[in-house]
Amino acid sequence: MCVKKKGKKIISVCVFNKTPSYDSHLSLIRALTDIGKELDCKVNIKWPTLDGITNSGIKEVLDNTDGIIVTEDLSFPSEKERILKYARQNRIPTLGISFGCQLMAIEFAKNACGVRNATSEELSSSKNLLVKLTEKKVGGFYTIIKNGSSCNKIYGKGKIRERHRHSSEINPHFKNILEENGMKISGKREDGQIDIIEVATHPFYIGVQFHPEYLSRPLSPDPLLLKFVHTCKVLRWKKTKL
Repeated sequence: MCVKKKGKKIISVCVFNKTPSYDSHLSLIRALTDIGKELDCKVNIKWPTLDGITNSGIKEVLDNTDGIIVTEDLSFPSEKERILKYARQNRIPTLGISFGCQLMAIEFAKNACGVRNATSEELSSSKNLLVKLTEKKVGGFYTIIKNGSSCNKIYGKGKIRERHRHSSEINPHFKNILEENGMKISGKREDGQIDIIEVATHPFYIGVQFHPEYLSRPLSPDPLLLKFVHTCKVLRWKKTKL
């Protein structure tokens, strides 16, 4: 929900994590706060409880937010999948980071591609392992961005270097079925692993394997986070004008 206060808009962003993790997500909190100042709005970060949340509860939470971020936390995957499905179908700006990105692909595979039992190897064993365990990636890696993609326009270039911290990857075996149904693979690392996914027909539905908040600075905000907050602000402004 967005409110006007002394000429400045307040936008609400829900971060879905097991518990409010202010210390572990300090970089994200600071990045969103700084970007809000850059865009002349206040970003109100909320940490909804997922334990026992119902479909009606999801609707109530998401109908009163301007955007959502799903983090690397592994808890409550089925609840987060339902949240992602609702956000995707109702055009709520969504950013998935690390495992959040992988869950976006899993949810899309299940509900848009018909891949039953799509899952992550970190969660269970299945023949449809959309996310597989790999050697742990920590530190800076280059990502090659597909020309003409949303992220290509956001970053304004075809190659970026971002910081990673994960030990699983989206299985490239499912690349074709994801793309055939509307989820584009718009970024890969130099080793060929999938780094960025997006639904181009959505106002903002992007998942990244890396952590964009780590390199965001007050005078040099991360382009992806900047675009996310900007999209939240613009869509809320349009709703308040209706």
